[in-house]
Amino acid sequence: MMRYPEALLLPVLMLADYLLTILGAIRREGKYGEHFKAEHYELNPVFRNTVAQKKWFSPKHTVLTVLFSGGLVGLLEFGGLPEGFVEALLGCLFVVYGMILGRHVSNLLIFRYVANNPGEISGQVVLAHAMLLAI
Repeated sequence: MMRYPEALLLPVLMLADYLLTILGAIRREGKYGEHFKAEHYELNPVFRNTVAQKKWFSPKHTVLTVLFSGGLVGLLEFGGLPEGFVEALLGCLFVVYGMILGRHVSNLLIFRYVANNPGEISGQVVLAHAMLLAI
């Protein structure tokens, strides 16, 4: 029996992050994309081309998810780490992914609002990559 079954939630969160990124890249192209211009939608250069092509399945992401998740589960189950450290590590990972997924949902809601209320926005903003990273 696994000591930390909650660690199996991590690959689910990682896959949700990727799928929400693709959905966001698609939805951004509507009215929102007419007003806010950016060089890239995906900030991580490892996945930038895949996201730009809006591929729902990425072998690279899947392999990295399996390797990272498997390595983490192995470390937690067989690494002899102190209980407090494991709890802190899992807590940090879940909080970070909660923030990431929350940002994706927020973006999707903004894209939908702008699409449904196009008269409430005008003009154009061009965001540099450094500005997107700061945001």
